[in-house]
Amino acid sequence: MQQSLKQIGINVTIQQLPGANFTSRLQKHQLGFFFFNNWISINNDPFYHLYWLFRSDCCDYTNYDNKKVWNAIDSNLLSDNASARAAAADNVQKLIMADSPWVFLYQPDFVLAMRKNVHGYVYYSSDRFTRYKFLSKTAS
Repeated sequence: MQQSLKQIGINVTIQQLPGANFTSRLQKHQLGFFFFNNWISINNDPFYHLYWLFRSDCCDYTNYDNKKVWNAIDSNLLSDNASARAAAADNVQKLIMADSPWVFLYQPDFVLAMRKNVHGYVYYSSDRFTRYKFLSKTAS
């Protein structure tokens, strides 16, 4: 990454930090440019994640500031109007992508091979553990 950025005129010094030091500096918003790869989902609600990553004082490490996004998050965080929330989530994501507070470097591959007679697999993005209690197998 360092070499690729240099080709477009961005010089980056890579500073490896011990986990505790990295986390402390990240939480104090002292890292202007950082690599973070382990935000995981504990639920399937877009506004839960939008709040923590783009609205909260604690976890918005990029210091994101967009009043339209903030208002949409505030208005929809606890709303029970599913269709309005879905439309707002789509719109908020478009606004965030236009502002580009993050740069997405990669998307990990997740390939799962399964036979036709295996049923009940559920994908959990939070940890990717297979819940075997839901799986069943029928005769081929």
